[in-house]
Amino acid sequence: DDNKVSITSVGGISSVVDAMRQYPLEVEVQHYGCWALTNLAVNDDNKVSIASMGGISSVVEAMHRHPQDSKVQNWGTSALRILADNSNNN
Repeated sequence: DDNKVSITSVGGISSVVDAMRQYPLEVEVQHYGCWALTNLAVNDDNKVSIASMGGISSVVEAMHRHPQDSKVQNWGTSALRILADNSNNN
């Protein structure tokens, strides 16, 4: 959990979300972006940060743009499931 907080404190979440926005057609960027957000979202404070930085919409957009890519769909669904489990995001 300490690494997740450290990554967030140096701008890791915003870097991931920015990369996903900048390269929406690059399936690997979207796949690993969803993967990273899933792992960072295990921390409750990070869930709020991901939501406030537009991470939820980035995940949904990735899933819409790459419906046939199982990795994007798997990690996108995982990210949304974990992020949904926090009433502070609403």
